[in-house]
Amino acid sequence: MKRTDSDIIVLSDLGGVLINLNWESSARNLFGTAFQRHELLSHWLSLQSVKQFEAGRCDFGEFHRLFSEETGSRLSIEDFEQEFLSIIGPVKPDCIAIMEELKRHYRLAMLSNTNHRHIELLRGQTSLLECFDELFLSYRMHLIKPDPVIFQKVCEQLNTVPEKVFFFDDSQTNVAAAQKEGLHAWRVTSPNEILDIMNTDRRLARGDRK
Repeated sequence: MKRTDSDIIVLSDLGGVLINLNWESSARNLFGTAFQRHELLSHWLSLQSVKQFEAGRCDFGEFHRLFSEETGSRLSIEDFEQEFLSIIGPVKPDCIAIMEELKRHYRLAMLSNTNHRHIELLRGQTSLLECFDELFLSYRMHLIKPDPVIFQKVCEQLNTVPEKVFFFDDSQTNVAAAQKEGLHAWRVTSPNEILDIMNTDRRLARGDRK
């Protein structure tokens, strides 16, 4: 099937791809334990309290209570909030310029496992979110990656088919889940990689795939 560039949707993750995360220091302070560096992210992603909050199923106060029960953290809600918000780092170099360049050729959408506190913080710090035509945020959708339903819902709401969506995420698990649903997907850690892939695969993006 032939496709024009305007048919193609560039669907990007947020944290770890477009913005840096102050992950290790904040996670250690939140957990209050001596996890090895490679264990921090997997432990965070396994927490039911985090899944509940990022799926929009509890408010911040309830999140703090659930997190404390699950991890044994003794942080006050004030200290917990400070550490939690400090996870968000700066926008990656050249990110906004790259997103604006991509938007000249493709529809831009974001699919992120996130929460309203981090999004509120970002809106106050940067115009990055304004680059996107559509924002698919887990706390609004009540779904989190890598649930296959989230990719199906994105395609439905964009009124498109999976093969027209080019998805970029820093998690190989999420990339694999997207590929299983028929999306083109790559693991990346910077907006520069997204631009390089879209430029390199211009023929594929136009539908001239053998």
